Amino acid sequence: MQSNSIRSSLARVACSWRLLVLGLAWATSAQATSELPRPASIQPAVDFWTRIYSQVSTSEGLLHDRNNLSVVYEKLELQNGYRHPARERRIRRLRAQYRRILNTLASGRRDNLSAEQQRVLNLWPDDVSKARLRRAAHDIRFQLGQSDKFRRGLIRAGAWEPHMRSMLADMALPPELAALPHVESSFNPEAYSRVGAAGIWQFTRLTGRRFMRVDHIVDERMDPFAATEAAGRLLKQNYSITGDWGLAITAYNHGLAGIRRASRSVGSNDIADIIARYDGRRWGFASRNFYPAFLAAVEVDENARKYFGALQPREPLVTETVTLPFYTTVEAVVQAHPVDRATLRELNRGLRAPVWQGQKHIPRGYALRLPAGPDQPDPKTVLAGISGEQRYAQQVPDVEHTVRRGQSLSGIAARYDTSLQDLMAMNNLRSPHHIRAGQQLRLPVDGKSAIESDSYRVTRGDTLSEIARRAGIPTAELAQVNDLEPDATLQPGQTLKMAAAGPVGDQAAPDGAVRQPEAVEPASERPISMPLAPAEPHWTGDNPVDALTRQISALTSAAAGEPESTPTSDPGLGGLETAVSTSDPETTGDLAADPSDYSVADNRTIEIQAAETLGHYAEWLNLRASDLRRVNNLRYGEPLVIGERLELDFARLEPANFEKRRRSYHRELQSAFFERNHIRDTRSYRIERGDSLWNLTRPRTDIPVWLLRQYNPDRDFTDLKPGDEIRIPVVEQQEPGPVVAEDDTQA
Repeated sequence: MQSNSIRSSLARVACSWRLLVLGLAWATSAQATSELPRPASIQPAVDFWTRIYSQVSTSEGLLHDRNNLSVVYEKLELQNGYRHPARERRIRRLRAQYRRILNTLASGRRDNLSAEQQRVLNLWPDDVSKARLRRAAHDIRFQLGQSDKFRRGLIRAGAWEPHMRSMLADMALPPELAALPHVESSFNPEAYSRVGAAGIWQFTRLTGRRFMRVDHIVDERMDPFAATEAAGRLLKQNYSITGDWGLAITAYNHGLAGIRRASRSVGSNDIADIIARYDGRRWGFASRNFYPAFLAAVEVDENARKYFGALQPREPLVTETVTLPFYTTVEAVVQAHPVDRATLRELNRGLRAPVWQGQKHIPRGYALRLPAGPDQPDPKTVLAGISGEQRYAQQVPDVEHTVRRGQSLSGIAARYDTSLQDLMAMNNLRSPHHIRAGQQLRLPVDGKSAIESDSYRVTRGDTLSEIARRAGIPTAELAQVNDLEPDATLQPGQTLKMAAAGPVGDQAAPDGAVRQPEAVEPASERPISMPLAPAEPHWTGDNPVDALTRQISALTSAAAGEPESTPTSDPGLGGLETAVSTSDPETTGDLAADPSDYSVADNRTIEIQAAETLGHYAEWLNLRASDLRRVNNLRYGEPLVIGERLELDFARLEPANFEKRRRSYHRELQSAFFERNHIRDTRSYRIERGDSLWNLTRPRTDIPVWLLRQYNPDRDFTDLKPGDEIRIPVVEQQEPGPVVAEDDTQA
């Protein structure tokens, strides 16, 4: 008892001291020397976004010039709300009105102007040209205000921002990065964008999987603590490649490949030059304004009292973590710790619905976050309080359902007595209307699906009536077949004979087989590894890498479509003409953290990337490989060198569709890898004599070529010299996936 009292006193002092230090750091961060570039030329855009974040609410908006954000034509009040059709009609009417005025001014007329025409002219510099005004007539844009959302974000941020700033400091990152979630999500931990980006940092699944666990049991994108560390590592990677924080932060929105392409196109690493001069196909309003909007968010965040008066942010969540050495349930933790479920869920947002509903265990190795403070028990005491019966050696197995022709998602949910929302969440579906015959769906149930075998082995908690229901037969009939009373108590391990009646619902694996399974790993989820082969100076479409890519093709689909998308749950973040967000699938999507260039240049050439072959290009272009050899004067068997450029023939396919197929292939390739692995860290390595691309990836690091290339995008691996330094990602295998019991195999 005395030990607990001393520990509580020390915890109270430690918590108070930590919060004091964090509070001082927070209060003085604005005076700290910043590493962030603040070019004068983008200040008008920063001022515009500062106004949007602090003075214009979501019931208002600004009609402005798309390229010169210092030109604001009018502030609108939206009495009907921002999505009401009357708003759209009003905006269209005002656009037409200002277009007429600007076209009149573009004609050169300067005399006998109306008061409104003169006011619009006065918004522009005195030396504005007729051509600029003519262009302005087509660049009238509406921006919804965000001040009320930003204010709510400031209040919400209090729960996590001290922890975030402490973590950023530990990673030697600029403290201002803690304001980035204001731009991404207004610190809404439940935010979901229309392309599936999630949480306060708005990670897509594939980008998130590089740094976190993201699956149907744990999705750390939704955990502000885990996601902050992941965001810090992603931003640090961006900075290590770009060498500039303006570019690194813009890459968070536009993708590393996009920002590297912009830098090469402009011939500058200056973010102001890129904003002013770059005109790439995917360089839209959101990407061009992301960094100015971020600087505005920093300004408003660090001067909240100036813009909003006195605020009362949420109390910081003071926690400590304990790593579970076994699987257990939420109920077991609640019984061992005086914490209510709501608080436990607030602290462990990464655990998905099946865990909270008792259908899945909290995974072994999960860093469970618990309240810390003088009145809270020691985490070791909590672990000791979980009884042996509540400790499990394995996860509750998954059950899979194979979709049959004519089935609907709602019908499948009803058949397995689960909700449509849970079924969608478990399978990462954005729409209930897009499933296909043959598709495998994980079921958010505890392994007790329909029974179809001739016998059944009883497990703990089973009742005769429940088994009969799942077998689709009357309880009395099941009791009679087994010479039991209908209310008989069953014993674990007891074997029951099943009646001949078919199962209710779709076929599923026998429950007994599911509860004590053999380890089965779906082919689509196996980690991709490279076959052993001798080192070669470069890689080709007709050498061992071709074998690798054929293996990858067997696991993935090069022609898969773009991810489904739905409107964000926080519509002011991602939609057309609202705030800047990372929800543009053309610029970021699931390949946002990949610096490889998958685009087609204006001269119809591409940069050859790892895991690609001439056969891939021919397939995506609907051509023969020999056609591409002829275009590029390549002999049969002549190697394709990673990093060099190849000319393509677009006689049968548009470049945009080629890019779509190419990106889809790499998205699926990387998804297969990150299903089982994530990047724990990076380390530096100096090239030794005899090193080649092959032995750097397979024997020493066990990582694929494409991943090593991504962390060294400007390195020519065909010309490595002793002493050259490269970055090597440290790959850590995720917890093995739960066993799959396939269903409907006879369909």
